[in-house]
Amino acid sequence: SSGPSQGRSPTRPTMFASGESDNAKGAVQRSMQAVPLTEERVDDEEEAEMREKKERESRRKRDDETRIQHKAAQEAEEVARLAQVKDQMKNKPFTYDTQGNIVWIQPPQGNKLPPANPVPTFKFNTEAASAAGPHHHEASPRPASVMVRPS
Repeated sequence: SSGPSQGRSPTRPTMFASGESDNAKGAVQRSMQAVPLTEERVDDEEEAEMREKKERESRRKRDDETRIQHKAAQEAEEVARLAQVKDQMKNKPFTYDTQGNIVWIQPPQGNKLPPANPVPTFKFNTEAASAAGPHHHEASPRPASVMVRPS
């Protein structure tokens, strides 16, 4: 058993040990440079299906997030609109329609209403009626001079 005071061999070699030559240093530096990798892939149907499934899931997730953000923005607009409407409701009379929407009450304009007592548009000529005497209508079933009394 060797103690800590004795020298141990390193588990990893140092990059530039004191005894290395210049050729070895150059080889190590070249190995550290970026080397383009060429990968020859064989398309696998199962892998392609899994990739498509993953793409559909990520697209659905993005669509859901977009929909949630859009819905949150609409709700914020609705809250702002309701706050504005609530402020207006303090000053104006209102009611609700059958769907629950607010309808502002407009007072009637008196000058646009029709007249309360309409004026008749016909004319009755009293001179011609008095000159002809009692008027007997041709469609009447009995003569005008006969009166029937109920018994």
